Amino acid sequence: MRVPTLLACQFLDGGGSERQMRQLAMEMNKMHFDIHALFFRPNAEREKELQDHGVKTVMVPVSSYKSIDPLRAMLEVKRYLQRHDIQLVHAFDAPTCTLVVPAARLARTRVVLGSQRGNRLWDPKVSQWLRWLTDRLAHGIVVNGKDFIDQLERAGVPRSKMHFCPNGLDTDRFVADGRKRFPEVEDATVVLGCTAVHRPEKMMPFLVDAFAEIRRQRPGVKLVLAGNGPETPKVLARIEANQLGSDCVVIPHTPNTAWILRAIDLFLLTSATEGTPNSLMEAMACGTPVLASNVEGTRDLVEDGVNGFLFEYMNQADMVKKAVALIDHAALRQKIAAYSTPWIRETLGLNASARRMAAIYDQYLGKNGVH
Repeated sequence: MRVPTLLACQFLDGGGSERQMRQLAMEMNKMHFDIHALFFRPNAEREKELQDHGVKTVMVPVSSYKSIDPLRAMLEVKRYLQRHDIQLVHAFDAPTCTLVVPAARLARTRVVLGSQRGNRLWDPKVSQWLRWLTDRLAHGIVVNGKDFIDQLERAGVPRSKMHFCPNGLDTDRFVADGRKRFPEVEDATVVLGCTAVHRPEKMMPFLVDAFAEIRRQRPGVKLVLAGNGPETPKVLARIEANQLGSDCVVIPHTPNTAWILRAIDLFLLTSATEGTPNSLMEAMACGTPVLASNVEGTRDLVEDGVNGFLFEYMNQADMVKKAVALIDHAALRQKIAAYSTPWIRETLGLNASARRMAAIYDQYLGKNGVH
């Protein structure tokens, strides 16, 4: 029997959570799950991609949380769950946890799961309170960072309700073959780069300032920043203030970042918090060594000096020192990449992640008499 299962995310495109939801939906639909994907904002291209893989899609529009929209949406979600006899609901981000989880409990869905994919201290206070409430409504919570288990336990969530499932990587898209630079960085001595949504917790202005010091010490390097978001104006202001000019190449958000990652010699991530950072996984798979802040989530993935490098969070001097050392030591960069590329593909492939998630779903379904 294929189990009617609904995965929910506010958007179909954007950051890592959205990508993970789409990829898991398509992969798990090949298993014993009949997957439905729910979202709040339209994206025709991504919706068609899901449908082409047999995933049923449903958009429940929510334009504002300061109106009656969420209540109407909650009732619409409840009716959809009942109409399609959905047996398991899994909300992947904060907006869907706060709306879809209560709707699923009202619909008496057998299994209702929430998620924790980032440090809640970065969320608005209202969102934190709502998540506290939905934690108690959900039967279980899936986390993609081990540190989040301790964080939620301190907030009163029983450890027995939490399940660790790291992100998975589409190893067909992110490969090391065909590494080459694109025209804007062809003349660089070494290309540094980052692909990320420009949110406050990514600390992108800090990254730009650190690169300015790296360039001062090693003229000839260039920085590639791929992505955009609410912090983009601050990022552009720091680029201008540091007079980086053509040494900093900004590429707006693109759904395909593999060609960018294959042009970078050293990937930099300065985040304050992560789950399982997709960007680091993708860089490793593309043959690019990584240097990242030693914070929750990142240290689950990166073992310093083994499959990547860590620097002390928000310590510009430490970051610059390690980046300069890696710029000067091409053989070390190549050695780390030669180890991390096959390692990431073997341990964190999308199929392995889907199997781990399926095991969590089956555990709860079995408890509720769905086999």
